[in-house]
Amino acid sequence: MGPLGREGSPLGPLDGASGHHSFAEQASVLADAGVDLFMLETFPSLAEMKLALAAVRSVSALPVVCEMTFTDEALTPAGDTPEEIAAAMAGENVAAFGGNCSVGPDVVRRVVERMAQVTDIPLAAQPNAGLPRMIEGRAHYPASPQYFAESTQRLVAAGARIVGGCCGTTPEHIAAMRAELAAGVAPTA
Repeated sequence: MGPLGREGSPLGPLDGASGHHSFAEQASVLADAGVDLFMLETFPSLAEMKLALAAVRSVSALPVVCEMTFTDEALTPAGDTPEEIAAAMAGENVAAFGGNCSVGPDVVRRVVERMAQVTDIPLAAQPNAGLPRMIEGRAHYPASPQYFAESTQRLVAAGARIVGGCCGTTPEHIAAMRAELAAGVAPTA
């Protein structure tokens, strides 16, 4: 489940009750369909993440993984720090939390490192394959499967226990990540 795509009150037209209802309705449908867990991902603000998490919890006791998106400065678009997010998630009984999408593996690694300093909750890292460039009307992501695979070891060394990919990753990226992890190659700086 992702963010609603518009700011909540008092910044925009969506109030907390409407947002809660939207997230709860989606979670209820997913729970009824038999999901094993909820993945809340690409949230731009801790406030909206907490709203979504409360809504999921209102309809289901299934495990929840929470992932935020981050800027080059390792802040959410709303300005939340990795440490603030880790502190907030500590009291939420989540299965894991961390970062996804963002501007590539290096930013997500820095976020995970900072979160790992202040939490024992499992951390998740699912970066995108870098910032896309539009070429002939199509998005092209710069991170090759090999670069992505090498970054996987650094994500694990930083503290990530769940790794994957977001925008721009292909089956080749994921296969390269898996092979890198299976080989147990030590991460490089």
